[in-house]
Amino acid sequence: MSDDGLGTGATLEAVGPVLRHRSLDMTAHYAKVDVAMLEQIAQPWPGELVC
Repeated sequence: MSDDGLGTGATLEAVGPVLRHRSLDMTAHYAKVDVAMLEQIAQPWPGELVC
């Protein structure tokens, strides 16, 4: 992940003003999800999966 602030632990509330966004929705829209990092920290779903 690039050093965009979110990858270093910054919140959307902290990053939004830096990017001059007027709303958190706009900041969230542009925020990227680091799928590789999520795979490292994701926990198995509790209980039995019933389909």
